[in-house]
Amino acid sequence: MFDVLDLPFDQYQRYGLVSALLESVRAPGGRFHVLDVGGRTGLLRKFLPGDTVDLVDVVPSEIEGLVLGSGAKLPFKDDSFDVVAAFDTLEHVPPDLRGAFVSECGRVAKHYVMLAGPYDNPRVAEAEQHLLDFLKVRLNWEHRYLAEHRENGLPDAVQTRSILRAAPGARIESFGHGALDRWLLLMMLELYVEHEGLLHGIGPKLYRFYNEHLFRSDHGSEVYRHAIVAAYGDAPMPTLEGVLDPPGSAPREATQAMIEMGAEILRYDSLRDTYLPEIERMHEQVAAANKDAEEHRKSMQTFADDLAQHHKTIEALRAELAEERKGVEAILEDRDLQLNGFKARVEEQEGLVTNLTAMREAEAKELEARGKALQEANEGLVRQNDEIVRLNAETAKVAADLGGLKAQHAAAIAQRDEARRLLAAERERAEALAMSTRTFSGKVLRKLRIQKIEADLLEERGPIAFDPDPE
Repeated sequence: MFDVLDLPFDQYQRYGLVSALLESVRAPGGRFHVLDVGGRTGLLRKFLPGDTVDLVDVVPSEIEGLVLGSGAKLPFKDDSFDVVAAFDTLEHVPPDLRGAFVSECGRVAKHYVMLAGPYDNPRVAEAEQHLLDFLKVRLNWEHRYLAEHRENGLPDAVQTRSILRAAPGARIESFGHGALDRWLLLMMLELYVEHEGLLHGIGPKLYRFYNEHLFRSDHGSEVYRHAIVAAYGDAPMPTLEGVLDPPGSAPREATQAMIEMGAEILRYDSLRDTYLPEIERMHEQVAAANKDAEEHRKSMQTFADDLAQHHKTIEALRAELAEERKGVEAILEDRDLQLNGFKARVEEQEGLVTNLTAMREAEAKELEARGKALQEANEGLVRQNDEIVRLNAETAKVAADLGGLKAQHAAAIAQRDEARRLLAAERERAEALAMSTRTFSGKVLRKLRIQKIEADLLEERGPIAFDPDPE
């Protein structure tokens, strides 16, 4: 859980000073609406949990409710806030914008403006330079924010108060905090601890000890930071009396404990030149290992990329195979349909062939029967023809003989007529059979022709004349 007492002492000083001043003028149960100009960290909300704190800054952050805007042109109406505050911000504003920054803070403030931070002073500038030199020489580190103090120059406290005092009814006071010699020592310790990885565990203990035991009495005549306060209208002027302890009133044990902490860090620093080369060697080994690890990571990444590409190729081939499979399945399905249709047609054709075969067999049997019948009829005709020939021969004999044969002659004529009738009927039957059966044998046809010729000859000769008296 976050606790403001764990903040680095320099941060705790600036916010703790302003929150103490506000507590001195807070009515029982009162709440302030505060604007923190340059407050992208949102830390003021931790010091004033019961108040409404809005934030504005030119630099974005993830803090909820932060409004992007310049302190030299605040995007708010006049008298929008009970309190407008800035914490170690004015020294980072370009010098040509500082007047507008202070004026804008006064414009949107209804009761108070509180501008906390270092102001131009030879002793303060000297202390910051000592700190910069210490960091450069001992740690080879150039602190960006402290270097910006030197580039921009610290704000002019007289000019700042003059701008705030220009508002009608404004009253101005300045409240100092952070004994300069102690500030320099503590800043050296804080930045040293932050820079040295092996000392990171000491930092929170050091900060908490100062914030809890030394902050309330760390103010006096020569200090690093001032909070210039403008009170407007009938708003009472804040005070540190009764809110903080008297200057220098911290117990000797607390001061002694801080000195002992500093001594421990100095002993650590005395060994620094001994172990630093070893640490540098270890850093080189770690860097080499990191380089090898990076090369390995790159190789693994290349392998992973190749593997991913291989997987993509496989997936593409799988997709193509799936499409091909669908096409083959469609073709097979179509072939199955065609085959089933072909089978049905074959079965139908086989049925037709079976039926046709049966019909042909029936026709063959019928033709065979008809052939037999015709053969039998032909044989009968042949017998009849033989009989007629025989009769003709007898008739010839009778004609030659003529005697007493009229009765026989008449009978013969009758038989001949009957034979003619039968022969004509048989001839008609034979012609009908010849027309329906084209495959009738040649022999039968020849016999029929012969019989017809004989019949025709017989008809041409006419009936045999009977002469009862041949002499």
